[in-house]
Amino acid sequence: YFLQCVEQLSEISKKVSSTIKHSEAIEASILEIKHNEVFSLTGESENSLRWLLRVYAFRHADLLNISAISLIAVVLLDVYEGDFERAFWVLDAMMDNIIPSSYYTETAVGIQSDSLVFDELARRYIPDLHLHYKNAGIDVEVLGSQWFSSLFVGVLFLKHTIRTWDVLFVEGSDILIRTAMMLLCVPRSTILKIDDEEELLV
Repeated sequence: YFLQCVEQLSEISKKVSSTIKHSEAIEASILEIKHNEVFSLTGESENSLRWLLRVYAFRHADLLNISAISLIAVVLLDVYEGDFERAFWVLDAMMDNIIPSSYYTETAVGIQSDSLVFDELARRYIPDLHLHYKNAGIDVEVLGSQWFSSLFVGVLFLKHTIRTWDVLFVEGSDILIRTAMMLLCVPRSTILKIDDEEELLV
């Protein structure tokens, strides 16, 4: 029993240390969101986001890419009207049961893998668009990794992001690659007329 207690205390200590370690990253992410015109953080919603991320960091001691998690969390807080407990459990369910577990690890191998698949699909089925991005100095694989890590927050309009998440809950993470392909295919003719790198990234 004593050894079990020691192990439990050791585990709690690690989680507390991890939460402290992530505090700076959490504050930096919140500051970044506050300066993003897409979101509107009040004092109350900012505090809710802070607590949501702290609890999530405590529960997931190996949490990485807090910036991306913060974007997902702030949308969930908006959906649940500031109820950070409900938002937390939905975030937890998304990350534990729907999003591939390798997405937010140290190597982010899940995001890398899906980005490679996305790049290959774009090269195979829309080669002119793939080449257009390449000639503009934009790597479609890198573009995909940015979209996948944020689950399209800040990429799609908020209502479309939430709709994508609805399908994500029903059909699983395959919708992420399909959505990325749609983002290239639907405005294809317009994209091909754009040569400016910054415009292509919008």
